[in-house]
Amino acid sequence: MNGLSASIGRTLREGGAARAVEFEERWHSWTELERIASQVTDALHQHCPDARRVGLIARNRPTVLAAMLGLIAEGKTTVMFHAAQSSERLAAEVAELGLAAVVAEAQFWSGTACEAAAMSGTLRIVLPDALEGEVKVVHPDRLAPSGSADPGVALELLSSGTTGPPKRIPIGWHTLEAALGSAHGTALFGSAPPALSGLDLSPAISGLSLGNIGGIYMMLPSVLIGQPIVMLDRFAVEPWTRAVRLYRPEILSVQPAGLRMILDASVLPEDISSLTTIVSGASKLDPDLQDRFEQRYAIRVFGAYGATETCGSIIVWTDALYDEYRHTKRGSVGKPIAGVAIRIVDPATSEVLPTGQSGLLHARVDRVGPDWIQTTDLAWIDEDSFVYITGRADDAIDRGGYSIPPDLVADVLRQHPSVIDASVVGLPDPRLGEVPVAAVELVPGAAVPSESELLEFARARLLAYQVPVQIICVEELPRNASLKVMAPAVRALFGGP
Repeated sequence: MNGLSASIGRTLREGGAARAVEFEERWHSWTELERIASQVTDALHQHCPDARRVGLIARNRPTVLAAMLGLIAEGKTTVMFHAAQSSERLAAEVAELGLAAVVAEAQFWSGTACEAAAMSGTLRIVLPDALEGEVKVVHPDRLAPSGSADPGVALELLSSGTTGPPKRIPIGWHTLEAALGSAHGTALFGSAPPALSGLDLSPAISGLSLGNIGGIYMMLPSVLIGQPIVMLDRFAVEPWTRAVRLYRPEILSVQPAGLRMILDASVLPEDISSLTTIVSGASKLDPDLQDRFEQRYAIRVFGAYGATETCGSIIVWTDALYDEYRHTKRGSVGKPIAGVAIRIVDPATSEVLPTGQSGLLHARVDRVGPDWIQTTDLAWIDEDSFVYITGRADDAIDRGGYSIPPDLVADVLRQHPSVIDASVVGLPDPRLGEVPVAAVELVPGAAVPSESELLEFARARLLAYQVPVQIICVEELPRNASLKVMAPAVRALFGGP
């Protein structure tokens, strides 16, 4: 058995009555988590003992966390399903994957999903609403073959889905162990969990989804050392602030959209004064936003860069880098960590570009393998090896031969006093190929601007071909669990594909 599985299993078995997870202001013990985890794995042993790949509809709930920990402890490959999708799309995925078993809460087993599971021979393992409940099993008339699976794969994680349909990225056991150990600067495997040896650890706090690498990075290290976790359904200012005020952490991870939400909610500095550092990745960190947040709260904000394919952050800031370079390297996401090489490649010729020139970012990550990982992120590297992310190559809108960076247009719209955030996407156009459209999220309580006002605002600050053909105001931009705006969902607001 691999070290990660053994360590997770040990925490579940030995954690006992100690605090494990707080959810909706109620604490649950390791014993409660272990009970649900055992019911899930017992069901697998009884009904499909040879299944190596098991589906999990990932949502931030104690029962779902327990199920995931049980699968990891058993050495199963956990195949993540997105919770935020229609029942029809979920049914299509169940049918397409044809897994021997899928674990999910009862609410996800609608008529169409049940029919798909029955047709594909998938065992339905139904989680209860609370840890006090019982796991139920619905057996199909014909059980699907367990099928072949790579025993070296721990997780099939969903990518963010910001530019298209989410993809499942295989993450190996060795890669995951190396990433978790590297990110948290300690040996997480082999020894007894510190918290189970009498050490009282303050809780971790996370609203990142269990279904993606950010949530995994936040949850698993805590489980490995027996640290209690405050699990939020998703990031929201009020419950996050309450947890920080109550448990007084020093370091947390908050996405750039979350930083903006904290500022806009006028959270009192004394409520989060325990924090010394916030790591803010997952999307581009606006330097102006970073400046405003740091000035108001006297908390260091570290940018970071990573992806599911790299198994987490590979470019980061450190205390030492911040002390020396905070103002001279403004806007950088930091430097590559040990075991990571970065190169910038010309999108047209695939030639490696020199220092200072922008192109596609490629990364070679030792914990993943020897091959270069090709991203669609545009970046450049300075003479001191600091990396700057400038946008995404696959986001560019081609309007009659003119390339429009969506981030450029969105940044302009955010300057309007009534606009808190904006997303710009391309829609098909029979004459020009594509045209830009924009959805804007408004500052709470601000006057609602007309479309003509927003268009005039944009025209005054952009080249003519960069101005969106339509701008709509929405109460809230569609975001995934990592608070990234989802481009496909924004297109859908305009009736696009």
